[in-house]
Formats: sequence, structure tokens, C-alpha cells
Amino acid sequence: MDVVERSVTRPVRSAVVVNPVKVDDLDEFRATVDGALTAAGWPAPRWYQTTSEEPGRSQTADAVATGAEIVFVAGGDGTILSAVSALMGTDTAMAVLPAGTGNLLAANLGLSTDVAAGLEVALEGGLRRLDVGEVDGQHFTVMAGMGFDARMLDATSDTAKARFGWPAYIAGALRHVTDRRMNVTVRIDGGKPIRRKAQTVLVANVGRLQGGVRLLTEARPDDGLLDVAILTPASCGTGWRWAGR
Repeated sequence: MDVVERSVTRPVRSAVVVNPVKVDDLDEFRATVDGALTAAGWPAPRWYQTTSEEPGRSQTADAVATGAEIVFVAGGDGTILSAVSALMGTDTAMAVLPAGTGNLLAANLGLSTDVAAGLEVALEGGLRRLDVGEVDGQHFTVMAGMGFDARMLDATSDTAKARFGWPAYIAGALRHVTDRRMNVTVRIDGGKPIRRKAQTVLVANVGRLQGGVRLLTEARPDDGLLDVAILTPASCGTGWRWAGR
């Protein structure tokens, strides 16, 4: 799919999908976005708010159905994930306006967390192709994980993330750092099975984790490849290139 990283030079029809929980002042945010688009000569966007029941997929699908060429997505990685699922297979591009607890996709794309700066990038540049992974019908642009990674995320409450930001994940990690390792079998592109005892397995589209930690140095979000990491408590990870989108 396409993500707006440096922008489009003509006025286009757009929509904004925003997670109101992740934005400090929704009225101010809306005024900033509307003002930037008006100043650029763009038509007024259609606005959608996510809810806990509808985290972004249906709103994005409606935006596409009503003719949006670009959907601005404001929220965390979960909101972006929902939007991406609706954008797959369409010609509509996504512009990320980072919000939420440590937006990993935005960090790996080098996008500013400042709304005005993010809008400037989206309005003055071009399109960038973004790889998307899929697991059991669920799409991802950052990573998919099992084992320790999944348990850590599950153990971190929304309340803690809202209060502490990305360090909230540390508490979730400490709860499971001594969990028993799993017996895993990984097969890449139909190759020879790789069998390991592991704490977690990650399939990654990007290499940077929360806190700026770079786990997979060769991972790129637009290289047509996914990277696999098998992690144990005694190692920082072993990565293999996975030649598939």
C-alpha cells in the first residue's frame, strides 16, 4: 500500500480518522488539520472518530467508499493497523499523524510527532510504498509476535499506557521475563525447518522497537521483505530475511 511521506502537489479529496482518546485536545487538533488543508487549497476533509467497538477499519472503509484519495490517520499503532486493513487493495493512500503510546510505525518512518510538521510532510511531498504483513487475516505494518512479546502487550493496560507512555510496557515485560521458553519451528519460504527453544518469535517489517532500541538493523518498511527474529533470554536475536510481502 501507499503511505504519504512527502506529499502530493494537487488538491485531493481526503478524510481524517482520529482516535479521540490519543489526542490531547480534539478541537485544537481539528482546527490545526482543517487550517493546514485549507491553506494548501485542499477541500475540507471528512472527519471520523474511532471507538472501542470500531477502532478504525469501518471508518476508513467508509472514507474510501465516499471517494477519499488520502486518509489521514491520527492515533497509535492500533488505529493505524485498523486503517491499513481497510486500505488494502485500494488506491487510497494513508498519511500518518502520530499519536498514542510510542507510535512505532511513525518512528520507523522518521515522522515527526508534531501535528503541524506531520501535515507539512503530507502536503508537500510524495508517496512511498509500504510493505504489509498478514497473519490469519490480520494485517500489520510494524511487527507480529508470539510468546513473550504478545504476553507483554497483553499485560500492559490502556490506563498505564496513557499515564506513562511507552515505559508502561516495562511492567508488562517484568511479569513475563521468567516465563518458560517455547519449542518453536520456523520455516521461511518453504525452506528447511528451524527448530529452537525461544522466549518469543517476531515477524517484523521494521527494525526499531520502543525506546529507540534497534533489533533488526537490516529491516526496511519498503524493501518487499519481512524479517524474522527468534529470541531467547540469553540472546538479543537472530534475524533471517524473509523474501515475501
